[in-house]
Amino acid sequence: MSGPFNFRNKERRTIKKVYERAKWKATAYPQNGGIGPLMIKDFNFLELSNYGLIDDENYSVVPNENFLVNLNPEDPLRTPRVFDFVADSLALMKMNYHTAVRKGLVQNVGVFQDITAVEAYSNPRLKYDDYISRILDSLNNHLRKNLAIRINITSYQDYVNTILNIIRNQENYPITMSRWNKSVESSVLDTGLAFKIFDIPYDADQEKVSLIFQNPAFEYFKNLCLNFGFSIAHNNPNILVYDISSPASRSILVNRQIFNENRLFSNRFFRTYINDMEYLINNITIYYNKFVTLHPQDKKMYTQCGKSFAERIHRKPVDILFRPPDHYLLELYAKIRNLEEGSIYSDGKIKQIIKRSKYLHKKFDKSTAMGYISREFKDQVWNKDYGYDDFLQKLNGLPFKTSGRRIRGQTTPPSFTPSGGGTSGGGGGSPSSGY
Repeated sequence: MSGPFNFRNKERRTIKKVYERAKWKATAYPQNGGIGPLMIKDFNFLELSNYGLIDDENYSVVPNENFLVNLNPEDPLRTPRVFDFVADSLALMKMNYHTAVRKGLVQNVGVFQDITAVEAYSNPRLKYDDYISRILDSLNNHLRKNLAIRINITSYQDYVNTILNIIRNQENYPITMSRWNKSVESSVLDTGLAFKIFDIPYDADQEKVSLIFQNPAFEYFKNLCLNFGFSIAHNNPNILVYDISSPASRSILVNRQIFNENRLFSNRFFRTYINDMEYLINNITIYYNKFVTLHPQDKKMYTQCGKSFAERIHRKPVDILFRPPDHYLLELYAKIRNLEEGSIYSDGKIKQIIKRSKYLHKKFDKSTAMGYISREFKDQVWNKDYGYDDFLQKLNGLPFKTSGRRIRGQTTPPSFTPSGGGTSGGGGGSPSSGY
């Protein structure tokens, strides 16, 4: 192992940060050319970057909380939660470890004195609500300072169109929960499959080495993880992730009536597209009403025949339970999904998707129509930064097309520069249907 490792997020020199990240990746685990032994997994690489966040058909998913259990039943309000089968495996692993300690097979020192989860499941719905709230709050602050844009917002639909204009200027920026869940804003801790056993900062590389790698119990611990179906996160060795494809997981999963991946995802997870628009519209309604409360009216000046006139704009809030009609929501959903995926489809293709979704809604129901739209976009997860396309670029000796991947959990709010001269009441890409 090469060292020392001096990576810190607060380091201002980009070249230094890149060097230290590359150094960790190449030398932290010398086995297998830097990949590490079998139990070490890089959850920022290819399909593992979305482990537990998408199902076996590439749909965005979140855990069914009915199957999460407390790891410390004596303190249910504070204890970390994971899936039942993860807790089963952890209990067996801890029993094995303490038996080995009693027999003198492993030194019980330092951070490995007890294998206890200090952090686990983090509710992705709450995290998404916080994320989209901050975006909409920033939008309202922008509108507060910019009368030229604000005066073009006279209705709820104008407010939505403004959001669309913002998305149009943000490359691959998540707005729906489905896109957020498959972005760098989410975390493997959102899956119910992972937990943190030591509280070590992400950027404290040398601390990971001294506290974990150099601990005399680490070698035994690594093999223990492998034998009980756990992977150790490459960049965060204080995080354990349950490997559902490991042979060591088989008996535990079967005991919980989980016989394959399809059964796991259909029984333990929900697909997010079902509630994508419900979550988004909830937040939009809240922040539209906040916008109206702050700006119930504005004065718009205009010139006609050489004379100046003033027009008073009056805005009204909407009921908190207000929902646009389904046909509008389907159209809006298709356009938002296309924009946040980088406008992968032409206007003509989007019109076809919208038309087909409305037909399915009429023939079946809203859920079927939403599922169809989601199906048209779900595989785009592999075309994102550091995805399969980037991997092929590297193999062919070509530069990455990515602009830089953020650390999971770090949020950079979008800039609010409107397209088309700043008008929000229409224009390219805005919904054509009214309500």
